[in-house]
Amino acid sequence: MKILIDIGHPAHVHYYKYLYHELKNRYKIIITAKNVSIIKELLNYYNMPFINIGSKGSNLALKYVKQVYFTKAIVKIIREHRIDMTIGVTPAIVHSALLTQRNSILFNDDDQAVL
Repeated sequence: MKILIDIGHPAHVHYYKYLYHELKNRYKIIITAKNVSIIKELLNYYNMPFINIGSKGSNLALKYVKQVYFTKAIVKIIREHRIDMTIGVTPAIVHSALLTQRNSILFNDDDQAVL
């Protein structure tokens, strides 16, 4: 089985680091990550190789455009690596899985009071 884990925030590195290290010897794991310096530093620190899928948007309109871009980038990676399942917190995970007819697991890391 091939699994894609998407990292969009530094907290996600901590969220998935144990899962990654537990599964990496049994499955092929591909990590995608936003181009954020602290995310890259953490992934390197925890020895988690990743594919950089670009920078986040700086305003609301650009964030929307970037979500479309992230989805397209993840779809391309799913097809190239023949990914079976996607895991993450970002909308791009669900959208890309839907577009490629793969299974996805979406986690919600927001505080219930905020929702």
